[in-house]
Amino acid sequence: PAAKWNASGRAYPDVAALAGEANPYCMSVGSLMGIGAAGTSAATPVTAAVFARLNHERLSRAGGKPLGFLNPWIYANPQAFNDVTQGLINGGGPDGFPATKHWDAATGWGTPNYEAMLKAI
Repeated sequence: PAAKWNASGRAYPDVAALAGEANPYCMSVGSLMGIGAAGTSAATPVTAAVFARLNHERLSRAGGKPLGFLNPWIYANPQAFNDVTQGLINGGGPDGFPATKHWDAATGWGTPNYEAMLKAI
């Protein structure tokens, strides 16, 4: 349905990251150890950290420049992501999107593969 796309018709997401409560990220806050964190509040900073490390790698090279606006790089380097081909997002409703081979509306190009990303930069 049209409500699932932005106003310009641009498809999203571009990439995905682990966000489910069944497999949360494990973190420590103060004296609390092993707290599970899930959802976009956990997945987004992890993905941002991956791209920050890539920028650090590029900047540490002689004459290195930051990646800048990421979308052109992401779409030019689908091999740098783990293609998610199983699963479905539906938000608990009747409309949803399945994960399929290559780009899909459920997971974009997939999850970051840091080693493959390093090769691509």
